[in-house]
Amino acid sequence: MADPFSVTGSAVGVISLGLTVCHGLLAYYGQFKAFHEQIDEVTDRMATLESILKTLQHVLVNSHVLSTRETSSSASVAIDSILKCHEGLKKLKRMLEKCDATKSERSSTSHNKQISRLLYPFRRDTLMALTETMSCLQVNLNTSLQVLNM
Repeated sequence: MADPFSVTGSAVGVISLGLTVCHGLLAYYGQFKAFHEQIDEVTDRMATLESILKTLQHVLVNSHVLSTRETSSSASVAIDSILKCHEGLKKLKRMLEKCDATKSERSSTSHNKQISRLLYPFRRDTLMALTETMSCLQVNLNTSLQVLNM
């Protein structure tokens, strides 16, 4: 079995990535929240995901869940669930990078390129993909939080 502290450290790293991505996407979409119902849903889900990640980070950093024999196997299951969220968070990070790219494209001289880049984050399929990814992450992370707060 892997060292419990290194596994916990990996889980904290995944959570840190999630918080960074949530913060960036909230900053990007938050300014447009009033424009569309789907954007409202994305920002609400992102805020909830960020809240879950902060709570998990607090629990993992400030608790001794792994130190007791009775809770170590449950904590291991919870941490595995957190680690499985890494791919979903990387997917959100790639979306954030595309959003950030639209900011840098604003200074481009090509008007058509600018418009198409600006519209990327607001396309229906993009918003639906964000919502789906966040929903999956929330389910996994909520389960981990429940197990760790036993």
